[in-house]
Amino acid sequence: MTGIEDPRQPGYLIGKYPLTNAALATSGVNKRGEHIKRVASPLMQVTIVDHSLTIADTWATAGMAAGTKRFLELIKKHQLTGVLIDAKIGEISFEKGQVQFGVNWVIPEEP
Repeated sequence: MTGIEDPRQPGYLIGKYPLTNAALATSGVNKRGEHIKRVASPLMQVTIVDHSLTIADTWATAGMAAGTKRFLELIKKHQLTGVLIDAKIGEISFEKGQVQFGVNWVIPEEP
């Protein structure tokens, strides 16, 4: 079982993934600050689960660079699995490209 730390509350987990023959990678701003050149976005953290750590890490970093709105498009197109944390809308989980939104969630326009 692998836990994912909540960037809004360090030390607390937002979820756990049971991994068997899989990899999990997270990219975000809470540990290393703004270290990725990216579009202006309230995106705080992206975690990807994949069969390959290299692929998971690449997509987690790409997600941070793309911002929430664009990355949601990429999630669907590339059938990604994981979770992202956006400072304005909260936690969004996705599995094989299917995004799990809350009932009243609206994706804010990014600058």
